[in-house]
Parts: sequence; C-alpha cells; structure tokens
Amino acid sequence: MISSSRPIIAWIKIGAFTLVTCASLFAAACGSKEDANTPPVAKPTARKKLPPPKKVEDPTAGMALAAAMSRRGPPVDLKYDFAAKPELGKPVELELAFVFSADAKSTTFASSAPPELKIGGESAARWSASKTGQIERRQLLVTAEQPGIYYVTINVATDSDDGEQKRVFAIPFVISSAEAAQDAKPTAAPAPTVTVPSSSTQSAK
Repeated sequence: MISSSRPIIAWIKIGAFTLVTCASLFAAACGSKEDANTPPVAKPTARKKLPPPKKVEDPTAGMALAAAMSRRGPPVDLKYDFAAKPELGKPVELELAFVFSADAKSTTFASSAPPELKIGGESAARWSASKTGQIERRQLLVTAEQPGIYYVTINVATDSDDGEQKRVFAIPFVISSAEAAQDAKPTAAPAPTVTVPSSSTQSAK
C-alpha cells in the first residue's frame, strides 16, 4: 500500500509545480501587457524664470503737481516745471504737462495772472481727442514786473461722454524782495580820469 501511494504523491507534486509555474508565467505576461499599455509618466520640466517686467518710466518725473482749486472736474492732472529760477524783469519758461486719466473728446485751456505778471507764449490752446494716459505739453513765458508771491491760473475744460467739465489749477510764482533789491542795486560809477599836462606843454605857455 505504501509503495503504490508514492507515484501518486509524486504526480501531485509535479502537477502543483506545473500549476504554480503556469500561474507565474501568466502573471508575468499580463504585467508586461499592462506596462506596454500604460503611458509613460512625463518628467517635470524645469520652469524658465521669466525676466521681471520693465518699469515704465514717467515722462513727467521731476515735475511738480499743480494744486487744483476743486476736487471734482475733468479727468486731467496738471504738472509744471520752470526752466530756470524766476528773476525780476526776466521772462522764464513755464512748461505745462496735462496728464489724462480718462478719454476726452476735446480739451481747452487758458492761462491768467495778476497785473504784476506778464504771460506770453502759448497762453491758450485747444486740441482734439485725448486718450487715457496721454500727455499734452504746452509752454508759457512768465515775466514778473514787481517782487511778490503770485499765482498763474490755468483754466482747463474737457468735453467727454460725461459732458463738459471744468477745473482751475494754481501755480505759485515767487519773486522775493531781496532778489529784487539785488537786481536793482546800481553799479558803482567809474572813477574820474585826471589828465596831467606834460612839461613841454607848460613850457610852451
């Protein structure tokens, strides 16, 4: 009985080994198919550093902002700059820069000043449509006849979709009395010239 059972046990072991081997091969084959069908994982690419945005230079940098006489008004600011220090009796160039913060169909401006100041150059002007961010420049010539603290008045009116709007700006113009006195200081008169007669002239007499 014992001898007859040994072949049976051997065949059972062979069958089990064959079954395990087939299962392993089948699993390997299935795994290879899944690997073939699975798309490869993309490697993360290094992001290129973008250059910092360029700074937009302000073309009116260094100019002073004129004081507005009212809060409400057209969408425009006024900046100004004197080409030189104001002096009594000497015309000085006053540059105006109208900076628009909204569109305008048309714009007009007119300048005025007290009688002690003379205004020349482009004292009034009108131009057509202006876009947001646009800058319009104009030049005035201002001459002070007397020392004092004065204001050049700039009246601006725009026509836009919101209707006509007006605003008044004031630009200070200062001529001190000390500078005026220095300018008016008379120069010293030249010393008189004394002519001494020569000896020959005296003998002739």
